[in-house]
Amino acid sequence: MDDPGARLIEALDTLHGVAGELTADEAAEQLDAATLHVYWREWPAVARWCGALWRRVNADLEMPSSTPADEDEVDELGGSG
Repeated sequence: MDDPGARLIEALDTLHGVAGELTADEAAEQLDAATLHVYWREWPAVARWCGALWRRVNADLEMPSSTPADEDEVDELGGSG
């Protein structure tokens, strides 16, 4: 699976599945020390990347769907006055 999008979806599905099986407290108690260490070591970089991507996508989704040119066209179609 070389497609980054598919790999991201798979990773999110896997993480979501683990989060649905265990609370954070249960994970801290039940996961082995090596797994927790890898999580502790890797998560900050992953979290920064995820946060940056989320902010970018959120900003893109907050942008108005019309452009100023579209608004001018609407005004020309028939305002009242």
